[in-house]
Amino acid sequence: AAIVAEARRAGVDLPADDVLQARRPLPEIVAGVTRETERRDLYVLAFAIVRADEGVSGAERIYLAQLAHALGLDANAVAALERDTAAAIDAASPPPA
Repeated sequence: AAIVAEARRAGVDLPADDVLQARRPLPEIVAGVTRETERRDLYVLAFAIVRADEGVSGAERIYLAQLAHALGLDANAVAALERDTAAAIDAASPPPA
């Protein structure tokens, strides 16, 4: 809601609220993503978001598995993407005090 309010204050033309709140199946959302780099980038972005709190919950793991499947990423690719992304996040994080 805060993002929508800020976008409207900035003059961004948004679709009607019912369109914004409509649920769409994950395969439908990523259906137009065909380039390998875009599919990998989307997975990395999703992983980084769910990993933001230092862990991935069971529900988040299910979501990531569904996303990987919808994007056509195999288990080896997913493991490498997660490993590399986690290493980059850890390297960018300040050490605990």
